Amino acid sequence: MGDFLRYTLNGKSTQRIADALGLEIYQLTVCEGHIDRFKSALRENPDLPGKLFTVIAHARPKS
Repeated sequence: MGDFLRYTLNGKSTQRIADALGLEIYQLTVCEGHIDRFKSALRENPDLPGKLFTVIAHARPKS
């Protein structure tokens, strides 16, 4: 989880939003992306890997 939040653009943005709201991320859930969105994204970015994933951050107030 830490690598995603530290080293990816989406992870860094997610962490900044959580920090701004006073939240801590305690879990990430990864889901396979929606096929219609993937086909649309693939047309615009043909170099995308074979699957698209959605990452959901679970957060709670910082203690």
